[in-house]
Amino acid sequence: MYQLIESIKVLNNRLYNLSYHQKRIQRSVEELYQKKDHSITFNELQREALTLDNKVLYKLRIEYNAEDFKYEFLPYKRREINSLQVIEDQDLDYSLKYNNRDKLLERFNNKGNCDDILFTINGCVTDTYYCNVAFKKNGQWFTPDMPLLPGTKRQKLINELLISPKEIFVEDIPEYEKITLFNAMIEFGEIVFDVGKINLD
Repeated sequence: MYQLIESIKVLNNRLYNLSYHQKRIQRSVEELYQKKDHSITFNELQREALTLDNKVLYKLRIEYNAEDFKYEFLPYKRREINSLQVIEDQDLDYSLKYNNRDKLLERFNNKGNCDDILFTINGCVTDTYYCNVAFKKNGQWFTPDMPLLPGTKRQKLINELLISPKEIFVEDIPEYEKITLFNAMIEFGEIVFDVGKINLD
């Protein structure tokens, strides 16, 4: 019933990066349903956020279509990620934030002894299972220019000139020093480790 999903960080009773989430929701509804409007009432959600414990980090999980939506506020705890397994898959399509992630989960289960996977398509680096990524070289951060899902945090960081889009091939990874993983719930620089912890085989 609800084909699309959105996850929004809620801390100190505030919905984070709301304008970026609103734009993605609107764009997704237009692309998938050919409709100009969606049903999500953000004023209502913000009012409910004011009743939450302001010392707890929550994820606002919204499932929606063009006509209806449901939501829940969930306490959020980040899982530890310190290694990645490269997975090549030319058939993946996650250009919209779909509720159904079965194909991604199937690939995730091939991570072996690593904590997460790093997808590549035709040798080009895209995303991990849940996160966009950026690579550090000579003090600058570069993010793959063709991610599976253009994240809201990724777009904000690009707009703020903190990361730059760039085509990154899997064979280029050893040229970089560090990788960072981020999404709506995980801040840029919160998960950082050496590229040597990426299994390229």
